Amino acid sequence: MRPGIRPVIERDLALLKALATLIEKLAPSTRHLHPRAVVTEYHNTITSEMNLRLEAANTSILRRH
Repeated sequence: MRPGIRPVIERDLALLKALATLIEKLAPSTRHLHPRAVVTEYHNTITSEMNLRLEAANTSILRRH
């Protein structure tokens, strides 16, 4: 994990969320793609991957299987 990466990722995620909101407002035809929900799911995924304890636990489970 790179030092100082968390603020960079949080800034990028905030930008993605703003863009997704803008896209939904300016292009209603994209709403069925749920841009904000996609960004939220990505946020949850990347946040959990930055949790090194969780990643270590997942690695242990994978090794056992």
